[in-house]
Amino acid sequence: MCSFLEVSNKYLSNPINNTIDSIWKMRNVIAHGASRKLSYIDYDTTLEHSIDSDDEVFIKFMTKFIKASDILEDLMVNLDLEAFEKWPAIDFEH
Repeated sequence: MCSFLEVSNKYLSNPINNTIDSIWKMRNVIAHGASRKLSYIDYDTTLEHSIDSDDEVFIKFMTKFIKASDILEDLMVNLDLEAFEKWPAIDFEH
């Protein structure tokens, strides 16, 4: 994507990418009902939640998940801004 859009390769080396990949895998587990345990990697820590987890484990799991989502959102906003600087949107009204 970075080479296609001709944007900085800094997005390739961002450590959030491993977290994104593991969240996508977790999504597949949820979609296919393949497990009663959810897990993802938050940078270098594996977080897990299962049907037997207590409230504290669930809150930690979700807090880290929301934080990772916020970081991803910021990354995507920056990528969009960089891409639009390189490839401005066409104003079809004028």
